[in-house]
Amino acid sequence: MSARAVLLVVLVAGCGGEAAHPTVERGRYLVDTIGACGYCHTPINADGTFDQSRKLAGVVDRFDLGDAGKLSAPNLTPAATGLRDWSDAEVKRVLHQGILRGGEVMWWVMPYFETANFTDEDLDSIVLYLRSLPPVENMLPPRPPYTARALPYLPISGDLIPKATLSASSSDVSRARAVRGRYLASCGCMTCHTPFGAGDYRRDPTMLFAGDLKFSVIPRYHTQEVYSKNLTPHPNGTADTPTPTLAATIKRTGATSLCGPMSLLVREFYSGFTDEDAQAIATYLKNIPPLDTGVIPTCTP
Repeated sequence: MSARAVLLVVLVAGCGGEAAHPTVERGRYLVDTIGACGYCHTPINADGTFDQSRKLAGVVDRFDLGDAGKLSAPNLTPAATGLRDWSDAEVKRVLHQGILRGGEVMWWVMPYFETANFTDEDLDSIVLYLRSLPPVENMLPPRPPYTARALPYLPISGDLIPKATLSASSSDVSRARAVRGRYLASCGCMTCHTPFGAGDYRRDPTMLFAGDLKFSVIPRYHTQEVYSKNLTPHPNGTADTPTPTLAATIKRTGATSLCGPMSLLVREFYSGFTDEDAQAIATYLKNIPPLDTGVIPTCTP
């Protein structure tokens, strides 16, 4: 094998989702950084920080479903009120298919149509990590019944995810980085930065990463009504944002110039991205087809 081929194998094998063996540490990175699972599943303190003594132990009434009531974010720790009695297959079915233990369809606030992109190896790592957490008992209110659909929304995966189109002069490193970024972005950026869809898709698969998804005011989580940014290289998106700047924004530890949920996500979760993964996501997003969702309202941090 040539040195060039070896380089590509090493880069792709090290990319998100291609771990040779599932590990707790890989699961930690997927849950605590890429998936930012604590954003919904860890109680938040009055000062806006997350309560690490109850990490991933669930949150009472985390989501307001309007006439359907309120939905709590489940306890993901290996406690009796959490995942202790769940099999590994049941946990993975939620993430890949949006189906609960008893066969019920999940509420769409859990973006299973995005987490469906996790590879089997990464799902195994996620389960290993969740099993390693200290069990925290947290009895949550019953789940409101979901009756809107008999079947889960379809996953937005495979060929629906746009591939990066780099120039012929791009290096092998850049090409491999874009492949890596495609996987990471499909698992962690797509849901918040894609407008709602119709029919069998909860997000519009023709407008992936084009933003304009509305986030209403949720005290302590975000105090402004904001719309997600268009991440595609359109003039209304990231056309004027250099790739290094976009990579730096993904993991900016201060997050002082960001609004809404992104400020909290960057500060508490995305700041944990490795430099290589932040660069991979930015490289991918800067090289996908530009899409236009119009001029998206801006915000004041």
